[in-house]
Amino acid sequence: MSAHAPASESTPPVFRLAHVVSHPIQYQAPLLRRLAKEPGLVMKTFFLTDAGAQPFHDPGFNRVVKWDVPLLDGYDHQFIARGLPLPLKFNQPARCAWRRSFAAGRFHAVWLNGYAHGPLLRAFAAAKGLGMRVLVRGESHDGLRRIEPRWRRATQRALFRHVDAFLAIGSANRDFYLARGARPDRVHLAPYSVDNDYFRDRVAAAAVKRAALLSELRLSPSLPIVLFASKLQPRKRCGDLLRAYEVIREQTPAQILIVGDGSESASLAEYARVRGLGEVRFLGFKNQSELPAYYDLCDIFVLPSDGEPWGLVVNEVMNAGKPVVVSDAVGAARDLVPHGRSGCVFPVGDVGALAAQLRLLIQQPDLRQRLGANARALVDDWSIDATVAGIRSALQHLSAA
Repeated sequence: MSAHAPASESTPPVFRLAHVVSHPIQYQAPLLRRLAKEPGLVMKTFFLTDAGAQPFHDPGFNRVVKWDVPLLDGYDHQFIARGLPLPLKFNQPARCAWRRSFAAGRFHAVWLNGYAHGPLLRAFAAAKGLGMRVLVRGESHDGLRRIEPRWRRATQRALFRHVDAFLAIGSANRDFYLARGARPDRVHLAPYSVDNDYFRDRVAAAAVKRAALLSELRLSPSLPIVLFASKLQPRKRCGDLLRAYEVIREQTPAQILIVGDGSESASLAEYARVRGLGEVRFLGFKNQSELPAYYDLCDIFVLPSDGEPWGLVVNEVMNAGKPVVVSDAVGAARDLVPHGRSGCVFPVGDVGALAAQLRLLIQQPDLRQRLGANARALVDDWSIDATVAGIRSALQHLSAA
């Protein structure tokens, strides 16, 4: 190469990206570490608060949580504020020097995780004022609200006209943007994913200890195990699972494991006690590194939530090769649970329909095995590499424009 060749011929162009998100999130850390290694990309994450990076009160679990997986290793980051509890109020943190931070970093674009929060809107405005491009990655889909005020839809349409690229987490989220006027060429699928390799490795390690865990929990190895693992709060509708099992337990016995904690923990346990549901075990909160053992142990996974933006626990358990039963209000349902392929979908709140799906899967071990194998194969395509490819596609679109 000539000594006088332009720099663009000797070095790849560098795209500088600012990433703004509320707080360190256990699901996002593997993706951020992966993006830190991406050639031609320099990214810095700005956290609005440090909740999650240290023990914090999680309002969903209704308890103090300290994650047992690394959240901050391997990527560049900065905290805008410290000590602010979750959930953040609309204008927290109140002071964010976005223009100065974006200019100092010489960023080409800002990626906002969400758009309906005061500091995120101010970051949006600051980026546009500096001539930067704006990417948005949210979780909304039209199954989250049964009735949406007209003013909200109109506000979203007005805001979305100024978004340069949308990072859709799945089909329902993509359709949400399109229904509010987003141009199709600006919507890029950057699927919600987990670290598939991590969960598969953990599940494999747990398999050799399965008998010991069955014994510890005093579970029968001959009865199928149905698992619920999530926050015990009203919108997760764990009670629907208990009521559905009541419908079928005489003809189709099973064992029900409830993993999680939250505001409904005591009332659900009392319901099971009063109704004589001795097959139900409440195991409490389990941390990230502990969950794969329960994914390995179960035969069926159930998430009956109402208004579930996605449900990354579905991704996790599919890596264990288990069939999943979800409500149609779970954002992941359309992409990860095509009915009859990797599991079953039922109308949210329909206890009878949930009971019918449970009966079917409990009674047919061959069907469970086939759906579980399909689930593991399907989630292969919902990987961190696929997410990175979607983000790359959006950045290339912005660079070309």
